[in-house]
Amino acid sequence: MKAGVALNPATPLAMVEEVLSDVDLVLIMSVNPGFSGQSFITSSTDKVRRLRQMIDRLEHRPLIEVDGGVNGKTAPMLVAAGADVLVSGSYVFGAEDPEATILSLKSRDSMLAGRSVQLQSDAVGIGNAPQVEHRVTPTTKRGIDAYDGRLCDFLENN
Repeated sequence: MKAGVALNPATPLAMVEEVLSDVDLVLIMSVNPGFSGQSFITSSTDKVRRLRQMIDRLEHRPLIEVDGGVNGKTAPMLVAAGADVLVSGSYVFGAEDPEATILSLKSRDSMLAGRSVQLQSDAVGIGNAPQVEHRVTPTTKRGIDAYDGRLCDFLENN
């Protein structure tokens, strides 16, 4: 079992500082949770950068996941700031070619950061947080969304 913590946009990083060495993942919400298609909150990029600095001082390094408003413009900024996992819903599923959109996001992120980044098409829950591994062939699986219990198709890397 893995442990994680989620921070809403208005929640300061100080709220998780004491537990960073105890968690496997920190989810930064870059929109207010509740519905898809919201605009990215630009201060989230700085929040990711500051969280990366906090984590890099630790022996145990939890993943940084960002959910909300992740698209072709925001993804490279988030990766450069230190994100390990990106969740993109509306941008991927609203695209004419979702697979090409995912591949574009991955190649752009990897070139910019020079490191591996995991891309998810929707939140799958903290217990299922992926290892940081980059592979470019997306596949689909059925699963229960940990946030609201609905049955969904999730794109994952294989």
